[in-house]
Amino acid sequence: MKHAVRVCLLFLSFLLPGANPASAAFPDRPVTIVVGFAAGGAGDIIARSVGLELEKELGQPVVIVNKGGSGGALAIGDALTRPADGYTIVGTISAALTLDTLTAKTRYSLADFSLLGMTGVYQEGFFCLADKPWKSMKELVAWAKRENRALSYPSSVVFDKLITRYIGEKEGIEIRAVPVQGGAAIISSVLGGHTDFGYGGGFQSSYVKAGKMRHLAGIGRQRSPYAPDVPTLAEEGWPLLVFDNYFAFYASKKVPAEILTRLSEALVRAGSQPSVQQALAGKAGVYPAVFNAAESTKILEESLVRYRNMLEEMKK
Repeated sequence: MKHAVRVCLLFLSFLLPGANPASAAFPDRPVTIVVGFAAGGAGDIIARSVGLELEKELGQPVVIVNKGGSGGALAIGDALTRPADGYTIVGTISAALTLDTLTAKTRYSLADFSLLGMTGVYQEGFFCLADKPWKSMKELVAWAKRENRALSYPSSVVFDKLITRYIGEKEGIEIRAVPVQGGAAIISSVLGGHTDFGYGGGFQSSYVKAGKMRHLAGIGRQRSPYAPDVPTLAEEGWPLLVFDNYFAFYASKKVPAEILTRLSEALVRAGSQPSVQQALAGKAGVYPAVFNAAESTKILEESLVRYRNMLEEMKK
């Protein structure tokens, strides 16, 4: 008898308004990914390729909204104005949640968000036109010293300014950052000869392959697998300048746990699809690695500590 009563009560609980978990029918409408880059750049390519597969996983349309500028801060600010219901995902470089929060006055931190996953390791580095007289960052700096002139480059994020400012101060040269929005604008500036060199996360690779541009240096802990002959900044003589960057997907920490899990699992499956892997490696020029929520959180928490220590060391 008691067992029958429990079964009856359980059945009735499913009929009561609001008794079901918020995630029971999630999603029942389109999901938006707010991307921290303008259309055409590597970040936009990543988000759109993942979004197409994510639609299949979630069974709902995935809308891409581009909010380029400030290295992802505009996209994050836009997302923070939306309800924390899981229908808004942010897609930016991981540095927006780590290094940028240490070097700029952001109104958010890594602790405000839940990582859903990361797709792609950026092949961060400097590049220039193929006909320039320098073949590495060390040669570029030596040229600037010899010619006694300032250098310029287009910038759409925060941390490349940190790198160039450090190099400029250490080497006694002026390096000017020209503000632009997104990878397409960076390419246009360098191709047009408006600036001396550029900084990108991999979108420059197709131009290097075409013989129009040349890699100067990478900024990772190791050389890029796509450019094994290109030295890192550490190898060039600036050992403190070691940065690894990823394309991260995340949502407000206030989103219900069940929905976060649903989104994370769907994102990992979407990012692992051959079509996405090909888009990342080919069009976006990033290494197509996929990290789940736990792995992503661990990587970024460790990066935050390392960058904080690095910044302190650079002040000495």
